[in-house]
Amino acid sequence: MVSVDSIWVSTQCGVLSNLSTRLLTGKATSMRVSFVAICTLTALATQDLTRTASAYSTSPSPHREQEASNFVVSGNTGTPVPVVPVASPESFIVQVAGQRLADVPGHWAQSFIEPLVSRGIIQGFSDGNFRPDVALNRAQFATIIQQAFQKNSLRPAAQFADVPANYWAYNAIQNAYQMGFIRGEGSNLFNPTQNISRVQVLVGLAEGLNLKATTVNPNNLETYFDDAGSIPEYARNSVAAAIENRLVVNYPNIRSLNPNQAATRAEVAAFLYQALVKTGQMPALTPSAVANQPQNQPPLPTLSPNPIRIAPPPPSAFNTQLITNTTSIAAPPAGFSVRPTTSAIEAQQADYTLGGGDRIRLDILNVPEYAGEYQVLVNGSVNLPLIGNVSVKGLTLEGAASTISGKYAYFVREPIITISLIAPRPLKVGISGEVNRPGSYTIPLAGEGDGNGGIQFPTITQAIQLAGGINQASNLRQVLVRRPQLSGADQIIGIDLWALLQGGDLRQDLTLQDGDMIFIPTSVSTNLAEAPRLASASFSAAKTQPLNIAVVGEVSKPGSYTVTVDEAGERATLTKAIKVAGGVTQSADIRRVQIRRPTQAGSQQLIAVDLWQLLRGGDLQQDVILQQGDTIVIPTSTDVNLAEAPQLAAANFAADQTQPVSIAVVGEVARPGSHIIKSDENDTIPTITRAIQVAGGITQLADIRQVQVRRMTREGSEKTINVNLWDLLQSGDLRQDVTLQQGDTIVIPTAIALNSEEANELASASFSPAEITINIVGEVVKPGAVQVPPNTPLNQALLAAGGFNTRARKRTVELVRLNANGTVSKRSIEIDLENGINEQNNPTLRPNDVVIVGKSGLAGLSDTVGDVLSPLRFIFPILNLF
Repeated sequence: MVSVDSIWVSTQCGVLSNLSTRLLTGKATSMRVSFVAICTLTALATQDLTRTASAYSTSPSPHREQEASNFVVSGNTGTPVPVVPVASPESFIVQVAGQRLADVPGHWAQSFIEPLVSRGIIQGFSDGNFRPDVALNRAQFATIIQQAFQKNSLRPAAQFADVPANYWAYNAIQNAYQMGFIRGEGSNLFNPTQNISRVQVLVGLAEGLNLKATTVNPNNLETYFDDAGSIPEYARNSVAAAIENRLVVNYPNIRSLNPNQAATRAEVAAFLYQALVKTGQMPALTPSAVANQPQNQPPLPTLSPNPIRIAPPPPSAFNTQLITNTTSIAAPPAGFSVRPTTSAIEAQQADYTLGGGDRIRLDILNVPEYAGEYQVLVNGSVNLPLIGNVSVKGLTLEGAASTISGKYAYFVREPIITISLIAPRPLKVGISGEVNRPGSYTIPLAGEGDGNGGIQFPTITQAIQLAGGINQASNLRQVLVRRPQLSGADQIIGIDLWALLQGGDLRQDLTLQDGDMIFIPTSVSTNLAEAPRLASASFSAAKTQPLNIAVVGEVSKPGSYTVTVDEAGERATLTKAIKVAGGVTQSADIRRVQIRRPTQAGSQQLIAVDLWQLLRGGDLQQDVILQQGDTIVIPTSTDVNLAEAPQLAAANFAADQTQPVSIAVVGEVARPGSHIIKSDENDTIPTITRAIQVAGGITQLADIRQVQVRRMTREGSEKTINVNLWDLLQSGDLRQDVTLQQGDTIVIPTAIALNSEEANELASASFSPAEITINIVGEVVKPGAVQVPPNTPLNQALLAAGGFNTRARKRTVELVRLNANGTVSKRSIEIDLENGINEQNNPTLRPNDVVIVGKSGLAGLSDTVGDVLSPLRFIFPILNLF
């Protein structure tokens, strides 16, 4: 033991030695040596004289009582909810690198500041102070945001005129701006040195975390704050969202927001801590009671923990010394062995603390009769010969040996005692946060303490495996382990399991001790590049586990589904879930797919996915690995890109195009109405031209430049797709041959005017009828309706009707045609059977054209004479001879 006097002497000697070093030079060196010798002898003498004195111990100096409570403002069910006091300063004491910030203990924001400092999110000053009441400027706020959050960019970078690329906070400002946590100041300025106001901090956090107010009315903030009228109009929605999500902390007056007042470092720390609680990155501060409530409101019940979900340990339970264990390495260092050795296990045993259930061996040098194996009882004591029960609970093996040695010193002169661990007790650990089965676990230890390194202590990854593995929302870089201590504050151990995955840093796979509590925080956003490695980790959730998910929006069969691993044993991914739901429809906007993922903290993660990058660039990161409870949202596209539609239809997660499709075709087609399009032997997908063919083809009056496809979306709205089939005929633009889906309606309008050349080309299109019907009446062999191919010329049609009979006027015929504008035209055409196709003498016919073949002059005269003589035939029968 070292006495107080010996410490004083050592201190004074250190001062004298330093003083002698500065004052004495050259020949005076011997004098300095004398100083050192004298001080050394004095220290040894003092230590010898005080050997039997009581040990020197330190205890934390009492902090002054907090004079005013710090209040968190919250909203619930539209009614202002009472604000609650945070834990007192004494309940959350954190030491960073062996030092404490001198001006933080006793401060109203201590419970908020110290966890953030311990995590490196906000820093103190080199003089050992935090300066909590100093105002924070906009550049400093951006720096803190960069340390606290890692999420996808919401907007592109901005080039502020007053933030050059060499500005100290340039990167932090750009990151905070792109993530949505801070705005510019107008006129392309950022004003980095301007103090940030309290309302600007709240707006930044609410917008960056995409928080919305659902129960707190932005127009009724006077219920919460006496100075609500000072809140800028642009900020009212964000402040309401901040209230609802418990971000607002007002001190000392709960009803004074002071929105336009410069935010101090302490106030920013309080707001930020509450935001990290919302995202699951910090444990929630547990209130002791309801401290205050808005005026004229009925009393509300005291808040209590959720009885079902195991909440992360509150900061008051983490009254600890932070042990940083987060050194990240790119690869294992030289000579770094991944196999455990005996010496490594012995080193672990050196830190092992005893408890009920341990079996130990005690040896006393030269006193073998007292040696033996003993069981540590439930109360942490061990019953030993001669001295009886001795409490060893929470002591290391060395500490227990020292305690027992002191007991035996009354019976044995200078006892030398050795204690070894024979069989350790099972470890009981707790795990909460982003694991599949949070709770308490008892882990038996394997092996025997035979001195050969046989005891195998569990590690943090093994405990995570017992808890069902981490889920995809976990933040592996900031895992916390709370370790109880025999006396004083507990320890908080920071773990970076990503360094274990990325570089094989086995130092991060912490060996657990009895009573450890593990907290896996929630990540703010999902890194799609890291997600596959996270899912394949040995301590991730088992991939054979069926997942209950939901798929909504633009899929063929929206609803809830149970997704299992495929035949190859691969995990359930986004595209597999979409295929189970029948595939995406042609109205899907696959660039803005969302996965809504519930977290253990009760919040919801939004993962933005661009499946178009998967189709075009093979970006497999977009095929996100799913987890239990995910909801996939396939939004409706605002318009249809005809160039992309065929690729979407051919995707392996698109709807099955080989299934029959019910559609309707109306307008200028031969058989308008509803039709069912079935796949042919080549599994041809249903397109607009196939639908027109099924409807009998277009008529000659069709305006194929303004075809429309009317499509109902899952949102209940109707989307109109404009199609120009003339481009398909002229340039082979296959984009115009739109892929159809269930329920589409195709509208073929009537042309206002028809060009004869275009009409001929239209008649020969694949989506025109195979035959058209014309009528030839008059002096032909077979008058009536005649079926001819499209673009049949007049001469060929006359021949199809059997040609002229003997009474026909063979030089001219009459052509009667129904025009697109509803009028009827009639013209005479001179017939020359030797002419080729031309519009003047041998035009091509259109559906429903009427060709009239008149009588020759002689036939007309004969008919006239016959008509005159017809009555006389009854009087003079002899005329019948003529």
